[in-house]
Amino acid sequence: MDRKPLGENDDHNIYLGDSSHPPSPPLEMMPEGYYPRKPEHMSPSDSSANWGQPYMHAQQQLSPYYVQSALYPNQIHYAYHPNANWYPAAVPSMMPSMGPYYGHQPSRPGLPPPNMAPYQSLDSRGSLSSYSSSDTFGSSSNRRHGGRKQRRGSRHGGGSSPNRGWYRFDENSTLYQMKGRIVEIAKDRDGSKFIQRRLRVADVSEMQIPFDEALNNIEELWDDVYGNYILQGMLEFGTDDMRDKIGKRIIDGDLVSLATKVYGCRLIQKALDTLDREAVANIVASVKGKVWLLVHHHNGNHVIQKSVTKINEFVQADRDQEDNATTSLLLSSLDIIIDEVASNIKDLSIHPYGCRVVQRLIEHCSGPQMTNVLDGISLEGLYSTLINHEYGNYVIQRVLAYGRPSDKEAVFETIITNNNILKLSKQKHSSNVVEMMLTYGNAEQHQRFIEEMLNCFCVDQNYASKSAVVSMAEDNYANYVLKTALDVLEEGPQREKMFSMLLSSLEDLEKSPFAKQIVLRVKAYAQDTNCE
Repeated sequence: MDRKPLGENDDHNIYLGDSSHPPSPPLEMMPEGYYPRKPEHMSPSDSSANWGQPYMHAQQQLSPYYVQSALYPNQIHYAYHPNANWYPAAVPSMMPSMGPYYGHQPSRPGLPPPNMAPYQSLDSRGSLSSYSSSDTFGSSSNRRHGGRKQRRGSRHGGGSSPNRGWYRFDENSTLYQMKGRIVEIAKDRDGSKFIQRRLRVADVSEMQIPFDEALNNIEELWDDVYGNYILQGMLEFGTDDMRDKIGKRIIDGDLVSLATKVYGCRLIQKALDTLDREAVANIVASVKGKVWLLVHHHNGNHVIQKSVTKINEFVQADRDQEDNATTSLLLSSLDIIIDEVASNIKDLSIHPYGCRVVQRLIEHCSGPQMTNVLDGISLEGLYSTLINHEYGNYVIQRVLAYGRPSDKEAVFETIITNNNILKLSKQKHSSNVVEMMLTYGNAEQHQRFIEEMLNCFCVDQNYASKSAVVSMAEDNYANYVLKTALDVLEEGPQREKMFSMLLSSLEDLEKSPFAKQIVLRVKAYAQDTNCE
């Protein structure tokens, strides 16, 4: 059935007389199934949840009439009609044994008397709504009838707001039935889920119904807590023409402002994932001059990261094609981001959101664009600053994993200069960089690194000299560096010397809570080599 908001569907109105009418109306006008109001001395909360609804006003609970649903026997629909004054003594013919009533009686005259007012049922949440037995809609599918479980509407307009219609979404419902109310339903939690499910299986004609209404009200939906998922679903399952129109509305609107919204940034990311190359390039080009703002924003930085990864994905796919105009358009739009990031590389590398964008550029860019980013880091002399920074260390890790050999060598020299290995290995953030250096370094760098470890000594808290290898094994951060060194260390004199140092201090290592894994490996080595 095609449902309408309250007051717009005459087929669901029940007509009761007001106070100026005789107490006993004509039988053909009397709604069957209505029970008289409880005696005045009884409080509505004296009975079960049928009377004591938690979210109903006192005036609504004291309503003169109520009806029990045949579809949901444990749900009571209250009659909110303050002008009605029929009481048990005035209308003795209305007995509880009478059947429920769900609309106009067949014997009712064509038009009601002019002085009779329409009735609208009151559901268990305390909100007014129309009702019909033939309707497949009702309260939320997640709601428990009879007042056992209630849910208030959210401040974002989701959930089950008393100001909205009363719908049920089941497997027999389609989007055709909701024509004219797509926006309202899309902003409801259960309604949004239902539309998303239908978009997966709907044909083009059915999908066109929510698309037309959503496109005309796109600004109302694209940052709504539930409505944004409808637009994302149309981008994913809609036709190319639907995607193009949504993408054009995003570009023509205030894209930068939308990118800073919680749900708007997700819609833009979905658009970047689903639109064609030219549309993606246009979206990225529209942030020119605003990259700094978006990178520093907790929502906007995700849009910049997605732009970097998606453009490079297209570029890699089109690598074999020569003189591709679309690829040139993509690269020129990416240059907008790279130029603004490279010119502020120092500040962005130590920013909690900016470091993410720098990492994505190092991971996915290539050629001159990669060079532009890496040169910005090396020319600023940022290696020593970033190695032990809370956020900058992640940038250095990406340089070691994806950078040029010259960049890796520069980081390596920064680590081993002035016996920094032990100091950096015992610090929380820089220890991650040292581990990454061992993982991605070459054989020559490994050899120099291990030699520095073996020849380095430190003084413990008792002013006694201790090998750096043993000291690292007992440290809560450096022990991870030592384990990585043992993994990359090849058979040879250096390996034998390192295990000999650890074996000579095995008794002390067994007392350390951080050296347990090292002790197991040392014992395994001793067993394999038949050492005492």
